[in-house]
Amino acid sequence: MSENHLEMTLIEALNKSEDAVAIVSQQNVITFCNDTMATLLGKHNKSLIGNTIEALFSSAQGSVFEDRIDGDELADWFLSLKGNQDLGATELEIDTLTGVFFSVKCLPLSSHAYLIYGKDITAIKVLESERAHLQNELDFVSQIDPMTRVASRRQLSEKLDGQIKLYERYRVPFSLIITDIEHFRTINEQYGYAAGDRVLVEFSSLLNGMLRETDIIARINGTEFALLLPNTALEGASLLATRAKNLIVQQAFEVACDKNIALTSSFGVVEFCGLQSSVEAMIHRAEEALSEAKRQGRGSVVAMEQ
Repeated sequence: MSENHLEMTLIEALNKSEDAVAIVSQQNVITFCNDTMATLLGKHNKSLIGNTIEALFSSAQGSVFEDRIDGDELADWFLSLKGNQDLGATELEIDTLTGVFFSVKCLPLSSHAYLIYGKDITAIKVLESERAHLQNELDFVSQIDPMTRVASRRQLSEKLDGQIKLYERYRVPFSLIITDIEHFRTINEQYGYAAGDRVLVEFSSLLNGMLRETDIIARINGTEFALLLPNTALEGASLLATRAKNLIVQQAFEVACDKNIALTSSFGVVEFCGLQSSVEAMIHRAEEALSEAKRQGRGSVVAMEQ
């Protein structure tokens, strides 16, 4: 194969590449430019070859990329190549208005010329975007109970930890209530799991409607819900628990068409006092108060000093 034929074959191959390739001489003259690079620059490759970088990206040309690239960073990047001794470290990531992404870098050649290579990284960017979207969804799921749409136990733990830190610094009081729907298994057995799910959603919605914007309701177990009450001492939390207990008793919960049932729920209430400084210790103390309330009978409220 003659050198001329080999050169033509290489040019044909480079023009079929989805990556952008250009060769610039030591005098900053473009000596080769494939079709992808020409498209990226918005010109025909024949009009680029023989031009200097300065002539191509001079201020007189205006915003060269305004219809393809958001901003003039690529023009600035090209102009910065002149006299740059560390060409290998010069790299830029750009996105075109057509949704194609390139990672453009400059590589020195042995003839004192340099190669400008723009790798099409669109597939990588799409994958990164999908991964970020999936991560956001996973983060959302980890923070929200999917059935009732209230906070998850994980979010409750994070908020409790924040309240503990706030208490340790400023002695701002806060309380925790844990409640459990009593004899919930009977609902599932008599009316089915779908009816039980509807009761859980209605139950959590009823409690949520009683809270302030700063309060948090979380589902921490199958039928257990926690209420985190910032800036609330034990007495105020106990009053809220009593109100909630009475409201639940008065509410008719729908389990089937034209079929409503009554519920009872007991409440365990604790205020953070700094004696047990961990999140799990406070949750455990509130569950102890709930267990004591259940021992006292259905629909009871027990408040314990921590």
